[in-house]
Amino acid sequence: MYVDHERVAVDIGLEILEDNPHATFLHADMRQPDTILRNPTTTSMLDFTEPIAMLWGSMLHFIDDRDDLFGIFDRYKELLKPGDHIALSHVTWHFVNDNRAEQTRSGLDAYNERVNENLSVRDLDSIMRFFHGTEIADPGVVPLPDCKPDVPNHQADHSTLGRTMVVGGVGGLR
Repeated sequence: MYVDHERVAVDIGLEILEDNPHATFLHADMRQPDTILRNPTTTSMLDFTEPIAMLWGSMLHFIDDRDDLFGIFDRYKELLKPGDHIALSHVTWHFVNDNRAEQTRSGLDAYNERVNENLSVRDLDSIMRFFHGTEIADPGVVPLPDCKPDVPNHQADHSTLGRTMVVGGVGGLR
């Protein structure tokens, strides 16, 4: 089940999923977990007694701390049980090296001036809070180019270090 608050994204998603009875798109705001979790579309699509994986792809950094980001996230997480999984990606300055920082910050400032939902860049410790109560799968919470657990003997491409702002990881609830 996909959720987005932009009507155009939902309409396109519904069109793409039109012939898929196992997936749908809900027009809602992720900052309102109880509204989403009680929605008939949600309750008919998701059975929380079965294994669940919550995927938070490039979304959490659009929720401001003033909106109680961690409270919102925990409300969704409350429904999960041991064996369920959380996968997420998030922007951070942690891996941006000094010679790219100014350029990256300028680009982020320009982006935030042009959009309604600003990007909230969080430190790695804050991002790790999302994984509290989980066992983080290999390779851990790492820059996205290094999220390749299915590639045997994957070696990090150090040429990308210092250039990526996005980290990702998967955690299984204990």
